[in-house]
Amino acid sequence: MIIVFGVADWPFYARVIRAETLSIREREFVVAGRALGMSHARVIFRQIFPNLGLGVQPPTPAWGNMLGEGRVYMLNSWWIAAFPGLAIFVTTLVINLMGNGRRDWPDPHMKL
Repeated sequence: MIIVFGVADWPFYARVIRAETLSIREREFVVAGRALGMSHARVIFRQIFPNLGLGVQPPTPAWGNMLGEGRVYMLNSWWIAAFPGLAIFVTTLVINLMGNGRRDWPDPHMKL
C-alpha cells in the first residue's frame, strides 16, 4: 500500500521539491558559491540539498531532533541523547520482531 501511495503521489512531492529548489537556487549562498567557481554538482550537493528542509523541522519534537540536539551535550549530560536513542532502538526492535512474528505465524514450515 505504501508503494501504491508513493507511486500515485510522486508528482505532488516532485512539484514541492522543485519549487523549493528553485527558491533556494536564488539565495545568496548559492550565488556566492557560483561566483567562487564551484561546479554545478558541488553547488547542488553542498549548497542546495542540505538546505531543502525536508523532514521534521526543529521546533517540532521528534526523537531524531532530540538525538541531534543532545549530541552537543554528550560529555556533560549524556541522558539528553541517550534516552531518545534508546527509544528509537526499542521501537525499531519491537517493529522488527513484530514483523518477523507476522511473517512466521502463517508459515506451516515454521511450526514445531
